[in-house]
Amino acid sequence: MKRYPPLNWTSMTRLGSLLQLAIVALLLGAVVCGHFTSGFPAVERFLSKQRFALLDRPATGNVVIVDIDARSLSEVGVWPWPRRIHGQLTDILLNAGAAEIGFDIDFSSASNAVDDAYFEAMLKRADGAVDLAVFRQVPDLQSSKTDPMLVSWPLPRFLEHAWPATVMVPIEKDGAVWRAEWGETIDGEAIPSLAALIGGKSGAPGATFWIDYSIDISGFGTLSATDVVNGRFDPGQVAGKKVLIAASAQELRDLFSVPVHGILSGGMIQALAAESIAQDRALIPAGGGFFLFAALALGLGVLALRNVDWRVRLALLLCLSPMMEAAALILQSRTPVLPQTACAQLALLVLAAGLALRQVGVHRILLRVTEIHNQNNRRLVSRVLEDSFDGIVLVDEGGIVRAASRSARAIWGEDLQPGTCLRTVVPEQIWTDLEEVLSSGPQQDWLPVRQEVEAGGGETARKVVEYVVTPMSQVDVLKGRLSSQTQEVSLAILTCRDVTMQRKAMDRLGYLASHDPVTGLQNRLGLEEQLQRLCGGGEDVSGVFSLALISLDDLDEAVASLGFSFGDLLRGAAASRLAQAAGEGAFLATIGDNCLACVWNEPDETYVVRTAARLVEELEAEYELEGSRIHSGITLGYCLVDTDEMDVAVPLRDAGAALSFARKLGGGLPVRFEPSMHVMFERRRRLELDLAKALPQGRIRAVYQPLVDLKTSRIIGAEALMRWDHPEFGYISPAEFIPIAEQSGQIRQLGVWMLRQAALDAASWPRKLRLAVNVSAVQFTDGELANAVSDALSRSGFPAAGLDLELTESLFIQGGDSVSEQIMALNRLGCGLALDDFGTGYSSLGYIPRFPFTKIKIDKSFVDRVCEDPAQAAIICTVVDLAASFGMNVVAEGIEHPAQQKQLIELGCDIGQGFLFGRPMSSEELARRLREAA
Repeated sequence: MKRYPPLNWTSMTRLGSLLQLAIVALLLGAVVCGHFTSGFPAVERFLSKQRFALLDRPATGNVVIVDIDARSLSEVGVWPWPRRIHGQLTDILLNAGAAEIGFDIDFSSASNAVDDAYFEAMLKRADGAVDLAVFRQVPDLQSSKTDPMLVSWPLPRFLEHAWPATVMVPIEKDGAVWRAEWGETIDGEAIPSLAALIGGKSGAPGATFWIDYSIDISGFGTLSATDVVNGRFDPGQVAGKKVLIAASAQELRDLFSVPVHGILSGGMIQALAAESIAQDRALIPAGGGFFLFAALALGLGVLALRNVDWRVRLALLLCLSPMMEAAALILQSRTPVLPQTACAQLALLVLAAGLALRQVGVHRILLRVTEIHNQNNRRLVSRVLEDSFDGIVLVDEGGIVRAASRSARAIWGEDLQPGTCLRTVVPEQIWTDLEEVLSSGPQQDWLPVRQEVEAGGGETARKVVEYVVTPMSQVDVLKGRLSSQTQEVSLAILTCRDVTMQRKAMDRLGYLASHDPVTGLQNRLGLEEQLQRLCGGGEDVSGVFSLALISLDDLDEAVASLGFSFGDLLRGAAASRLAQAAGEGAFLATIGDNCLACVWNEPDETYVVRTAARLVEELEAEYELEGSRIHSGITLGYCLVDTDEMDVAVPLRDAGAALSFARKLGGGLPVRFEPSMHVMFERRRRLELDLAKALPQGRIRAVYQPLVDLKTSRIIGAEALMRWDHPEFGYISPAEFIPIAEQSGQIRQLGVWMLRQAALDAASWPRKLRLAVNVSAVQFTDGELANAVSDALSRSGFPAAGLDLELTESLFIQGGDSVSEQIMALNRLGCGLALDDFGTGYSSLGYIPRFPFTKIKIDKSFVDRVCEDPAQAAIICTVVDLAASFGMNVVAEGIEHPAQQKQLIELGCDIGQGFLFGRPMSSEELARRLREAA
């Protein structure tokens, strides 16, 4: 039997040395392999970050950031911004002399047509000096890296005048942005990055470079976007420089983790990348093999100095690390290279650790590592507990506090300290739940229940605390004289949160859900609930109730002249008067901004009528609000409701119909709902719908009423009138369908058609006549009337000098300065202007010298009694003399009897129109009469 010699201390030491040497060799091999496989990116990034922090490279100052910051968002009040603001930014920066403008903003979707057109015009003006961002993103969260990417391009109309630029930045595994792209190939097209365009150099599409984070970002000129838009900046700050428009507001979430600076906005990262390119600091990782070889050569050389004390050799190895980093720092500062020293540093660390392990021993190192790990864990748990937003209290079986977070002390007071009894601090409800949890022991399937409790009172404010109690266990070490033992103990965790403000906010929201905050009355929801209760019947509900809707007719005028605050004051004062005058038991509400509602559970209609009249009288009385006197017209409509009707929409509809009818009557008197109102409104709604189809269907036609020389009865002109042949209702009077067309906006289309048709017909008549066409006040609001007249004349060839446009006085009362501008434009075309329905308005005489009228039309109401009433004749005579003094003709409307014609001739009137000379007729009929008279 072969015997092995026993192991002595020397052989064991030698074996340990060989084991340590093998471990060191294995680790060095792993480091060398890591160099060829890029196996230590985290260490590389850490070292690069330190070098960036030590270097301080000034910015060129050629890049300026226009920052969409929190103040800019607050002043505009909406995001995405209206596109006109981006257009204004472009215009202002171009005027200030900016060399190039880059937008890190998404323009892939259309805004409104006006804003998009304005922004496009600014891009066109820039003439290629603007770069627009192109975004690339994964289609959805389940897509893999190999899935096709979605590309958000700026709208094609914008790209016609700007350069596309990619703005994506790669994010490393540590969640930080270290690199930037030179550009990308998208759909076969090479698109440079925004940083490359701003930096002024190009690289291979798809290639990346490392951003130089040693560049001082304080050297970038930064302007708030709101200051630029409002002109609160020095144009010299952007003159001749490249401007990057981007967002840093936290609400927009365009923020990224970066080295050195922690968190930067995407725009600042683009600026750093552009500055890196501009300074030829687009860094390239290099030098890893050189530094690794140098570290191994120097390190192994130090270890070979066996005659030198191990502490000296260890110090030399440790000194090689900063020396190598110093060399890398110098290399990085002078060349666009990012030295790769991670493998070299790890190799030096392995050699130093191997030397230390040989002297100290592995077990002591491991023990120290374990102690440090435990200490770090304790610090981490302590910090997490202390900084938790929720209050956390750890309690043992005896109810003694072991730990309490800062938030918990803020809720329960500073008396909550380790070592105190929790029962003396928290409400009894929480203490009872804690006792239950502690008595049950550490259960694995315990389901925590979230509860609320009220605390405080007396000298302290009442608060609402949300809490949950959960069990846990902990192993305590019991140290004896000869040995140590472990014991599992039950603990409880109290997690709590002060939700007082949230509950108050919820109560406030609950109130606002059914009340109007300005008047304090119930809102639409509250009114519908009351109507539902009344319609549903009940012991306290009579057989019939009444609903009145009250409109504050002049509220908009008060807001326009005095401001919204006075509008709220007027609403509040009106609601207060309504509450006093409506009587006891009335239910009051507000609907919208200018409508109040009142519900009486009262079957006596006499009481309702009397109370409604009193409401109108009280609410129409003058208001004195903060020194201003305000009057508001009142319109009231009401309906009687049978509680058998279960649909609450019926009373609101009927009362609304009565209110609308009251408005047509001019307000001032309560109007009761009648079923015939629905017929009238249904007819109006039907006519409005059918009117939109009448013109394409050929149901609208033009007729002409002759204008004659009163002395000779010879036809000298014709007034174009519009007629509608409805397929069901027959001929609809213009007095009925023209107001509908004006209110619905269809009058613009009808007016353009009428101008074109009348001009075409007049151009075809055998004898040239003056053509009169009525113009609605609504046609003046869009500013296109002059263009429509010019188009009609050019299409037909009818001379502008033969066209008279008849305008009513309401146009001048409502139109303002824009009316004057359009009248002058029509006059420049050569058209005549006639003042229609003269004498029926408020201040007709004031318009005559202000505008270039060529004709005055006397209303039929004056002509009807010209033979019987001397006063009417005197008025006509005055008008004729006035017109003569201004060189204008006078047309008398509505002439039906020869005696009227004779009287008008004696009064000096020139031209007449009426059934005496012919009813409205077709163009063909008028042409026939002209041929017969020739």
